[in-house]
Amino acid sequence: MTHAYEKVREENYFEDVLRNTRSASGGWTVRFGETGDGVGPNYQIENLAGEVTRFHGRTHKEFHERPDASFDETRLSQPLTYADVYREIKRCRRPR
Repeated sequence: MTHAYEKVREENYFEDVLRNTRSASGGWTVRFGETGDGVGPNYQIENLAGEVTRFHGRTHKEFHERPDASFDETRLSQPLTYADVYREIKRCRRPR
């Protein structure tokens, strides 16, 4: 199964995701939405305390309505770490 975030071809998308992780104190994971066309999947960052912040995938800004509420769990990828997101940046840099 191909995940929506695996369709993203722009390394800047993932760099912006990593920038948003700076607000998560301690460790964190990111989960990407599995619906849509993969151009800029929405995502959420969860810190070790279980606090969630949701972001628009195209703007990388917090959702204005209930940014701290989780997306539907059945429509999210598995949690990814820094190393996983960085691997996606490297994938985008490879020649096509």
